[in-house]
Amino acid sequence: MKVVINKCYGGFGLSQAALQWLIDNKGWTVKDVNTNEEWENTETDIVNLKSDDSKYLGPLTINKVDEYKNSFRTDKDIIIAIEVLGKTADGKHAELKVVEIPDDIEWDIQEYDGIEWIAEKHRTWG
Repeated sequence: MKVVINKCYGGFGLSQAALQWLIDNKGWTVKDVNTNEEWENTETDIVNLKSDDSKYLGPLTINKVDEYKNSFRTDKDIIIAIEVLGKTADGKHAELKVVEIPDDIEWDIQEYDGIEWIAEKHRTWG
């Protein structure tokens, strides 16, 4: 199984080029939004922020997805985008890496100051 993690201080994030690639090559949907209310009421994969918020987030931004969920980190379209685009897929404070792990383990992503690694889940007490 392939999983995407971040390998530098900062945090996980896809670049504008990667988001545009997902729109152009994988059919991800995009909608222009001008307000937070419009954003909350749209069901597209990606939003195109047309407000002052875009200087912080985008303007292209993943919509209603928790980027730290395992299902997002194993999304085939995102993995292909990163493999095709290489470093161009890295967000502003990211260095994305596709890691291959065995299919038959329970795992989660752990991190310190944005640098991530994959750990096999196990029992702990204390």
